[in-house]
Amino acid sequence: MNTPEEHAALSIGAMVGGTSPDSRRWRDAVMALARRVKDLRLGFRSPLNVNVVYQIPGEVLPALDFSGVRSGRYSSGKKLLLVQVAVPAELRPDMNDFLLDLLEEAIEEAERFALRKGITTQPLAGLRDLAQQLRAS
Repeated sequence: MNTPEEHAALSIGAMVGGTSPDSRRWRDAVMALARRVKDLRLGFRSPLNVNVVYQIPGEVLPALDFSGVRSGRYSSGKKLLLVQVAVPAELRPDMNDFLLDLLEEAIEEAERFALRKGITTQPLAGLRDLAQQLRAS
């Protein structure tokens, strides 16, 4: 049986590479964003479901071999794309705005993927609107 969470148009997660205070602050900021997304996305549909996972470096898992965003796994059955987002090790004074900027980049990456693979012929305007609502709230 599929749960509603499995088919959410937009979901947020974190892969945390350590337990340092900085890693925990990044994790907390990502999880706060995830809660906001969960509240706003109710009843929302998209031709491509996107799971954005923020990769937070730490003492156990160091920084990744990329910066910015990149497409990950795709499940055609669920029309679900994983988009990985690299977070820097150092904290930023504008953490929330920075995470929203990365989320918008992840949505752009998902849109390029969806158009390239023929999942949709239209931009993912609804996901962009959702990101704008996050910025406004």
